Amino acid sequence: MVFATLNLTAIMYSACYYASHSGKLNKVLLTLPVTQDCVTGARRIAIVVTATMWIAAVMNLSIVVYTHFTIDGGFDFTIAPFVTYFDVPEGRVTVAKICGCLAFIFLFPGMLIAHGMSLLIVFIFWHQFNKLKRHFRRAVGKRGYFNGDLSLFRRRHSKVKT
Repeated sequence: MVFATLNLTAIMYSACYYASHSGKLNKVLLTLPVTQDCVTGARRIAIVVTATMWIAAVMNLSIVVYTHFTIDGGFDFTIAPFVTYFDVPEGRVTVAKICGCLAFIFLFPGMLIAHGMSLLIVFIFWHQFNKLKRHFRRAVGKRGYFNGDLSLFRRRHSKVKT
């Protein structure tokens, strides 16, 4: 589980870093025509997701630190390679625990914020696809006859999709 979590953390960090610094995320967000209601909803979702992620980070980190230093050897997953494969003297176990906790404290909130950013992007795309679906249903009408410009819907769908 720890190996999978650390791999997911590496993937999320790398994806966020690449998307942010290569300009691809900025390009996607600038080419996607969003309306004011989407911006308002995305701002609200961003505030809720950010607050939730920070609360979860504080709660999880406090539980990890508490269990890490009070339960002797029960939840020492951050120092598992040191105690499992390398003999660590009894006096140095505390130093290894502190190093493991600091690494976990650094990685865990970053992973949560990366997940929050992904959730925000998913909300923006969900909102735009729902808006496109509503407009398409209106163009089809109650009897099922299409009375709109199909090329306009195809262009809009391809802009949202890319």
